[in-house]
Amino acid sequence: MNKKTYLKIGTLVLLVVISAPQISFAARLDKVDLTKGLKGDGSQFCVMIDRRSTDLDTKVNQKLQQLQTRRNDRATEKAGHRSDRDAQIANHRGQADTRHDTRFATLDTKATTDVQKAAVTEFKASVTAAINARRTAIDAAIRDFRGAVDGLTDTQKSKVDTAVAEFNTARITAINKAKTSCTAGTDSATVKAAFDADIKAAKDAFKAVKDLITKKADVDAAIATRKTAIDKAISDFKTAMTAAQDKLKLAFPKAQ
Repeated sequence: MNKKTYLKIGTLVLLVVISAPQISFAARLDKVDLTKGLKGDGSQFCVMIDRRSTDLDTKVNQKLQQLQTRRNDRATEKAGHRSDRDAQIANHRGQADTRHDTRFATLDTKATTDVQKAAVTEFKASVTAAINARRTAIDAAIRDFRGAVDGLTDTQKSKVDTAVAEFNTARITAINKAKTSCTAGTDSATVKAAFDADIKAAKDAFKAVKDLITKKADVDAAIATRKTAIDKAISDFKTAMTAAQDKLKLAFPKAQ
């Protein structure tokens, strides 16, 4: 698998890790039927409200538990992906180091004059410096990208948690308001109509959160920044290597 393909796959995985738990939770919670058992003409609304509100509490709590489980699973998945990528990079670098050492050994053998030996020593130093500079720059690009991803994840988590808290507050307020009206002797159908309106407003507000959940556009800036940094690291490396090779060639003129 080449580097560009791996980076694309890695980006897709990170998008899933960031957004999936929040998207799934929002989709599931806003589908919870908050008026189940309280429908019909409303004549039984006040009779049923205590039992159904308890059932609703259970359903919402179950969804919250599912959210936390999915968040934990995604965090584990993200950590595993990063560990796999780090291992792949380390393996690739180890293989590259072996190739460079082999080439250096070959050059040492070919260098027979003091000028050639000095040129080889300088070449090895230049190549090693170029390799280290490229690795440092790429490591920084990856580290910064991961930091940006983690920041987005935390932001989205905060948005969802805030929306959940506001949803629960509105839900409890609507239920308590309805219970108070029922106790006061207000017509059951009238109480139900007000309750339905309050619950609809709470659900609509919660659904709006899905428009704020991370989409691909939200990570484009981080992706672009990482790509720019890596492209520059590779370009700088190629420039340094070309200069080192051109200088080495001067010490090993081709036979006429």
